[in-house]
Amino acid sequence: MIDCGEGTQIQLSKYGIQRNKIKAIFLSHFHGDHLYGLPGVITSYMHFGRKEPLHIFGPVGLKKYIEAIFEVSNVYLQFELILIETIWDVPGLIYEDQQLQVFNFPLDHRIPTQGFIFKTKEPHRNIITENIQKFGLTHEEIKELKCGNTIIKSDGKKVTPDDVCHPPKPICTYVFASDTKPISNFPELAYGCNLLYHEATYLADLETLAIERGHSTSTHAATAAKSLQAKKLILGHYSSRYDDLGPFLTESKLVFENTFLAIDGETHAIN
Repeated sequence: MIDCGEGTQIQLSKYGIQRNKIKAIFLSHFHGDHLYGLPGVITSYMHFGRKEPLHIFGPVGLKKYIEAIFEVSNVYLQFELILIETIWDVPGLIYEDQQLQVFNFPLDHRIPTQGFIFKTKEPHRNIITENIQKFGLTHEEIKELKCGNTIIKSDGKKVTPDDVCHPPKPICTYVFASDTKPISNFPELAYGCNLLYHEATYLADLETLAIERGHSTSTHAATAAKSLQAKKLILGHYSSRYDDLGPFLTESKLVFENTFLAIDGETHAIN
C-alpha cells in the first residue's frame, strides 16, 4: 500500500481489499492526507488476527511518530512491526521480495518527500508440459530450467530455458510521484515505465500557485510522462476547488494522449 490518509480503513472495506494481504506500506511524506490513517490501520490488525510482520517505510521521523502514538495509546501488537526510515533524498533499493523490487527517489515538496518505483522481477518460467517427456527432464532439471539456467544432459546435449519453457512474462515498472513540484531528475529505472502516477493538484492556469505550494499541474504531469516515455499516465491528488475533473484530462492529453484520471474504485492494469 502507498500512503495511508484519513479514511483508509473505510476504503479497504468498501472495495473488499483483504488487509492481511498487505505486506508493506510505503509513505511518501508526512502530511496528514498521506499519513493520518496509519495508526488506525496498524491497530486494526489486532482484530484480524495478523501474525505476519508488517513493514512500513517512510522518511526520518516515522519511528518517532509511531512510538509516540503507541506510548500514549498503550498499544500492544501481536505481530512484528518493522519500521524502516529511508534516506528520502538518496535514491536506492528499499524493499525486495520474491516478486518485486521497490526503489525510492526524491521529490520536491514542502517537506521531505519521496516517490517510489515498483519493478517486478522476471518470474520463473513454466515448462511446456510435452517437453518434459520429449527432453527426458528430471525433477531437478526442471527446477534449474524454470530458474533460467541451462542444463547439460548425460549425452552432452545442452537444453536451454528457451528450448522447453513458455515465453517469459514481461517485467513491469510502476512509478509513483506524489506531492511534488515539476521535477526532471527521475532515476534511470523510471524511463520507459509501464505506468506513471503523477499528482496534478491544479490546472495549468494556476501554475504559479502550484509551484509556490510544492505541487504540479496536469500539464506538468503530462510533460513528465512524455519525458519518461511512459506507456500510461494516471493523474491524481486534485485540489478540492475543482468539481469537474474533465479539464485535467483535456489539458494532459494535449501533451500526453494516454492519460487517465484516478477515480476511487477504478483499477488499471500495469502491463
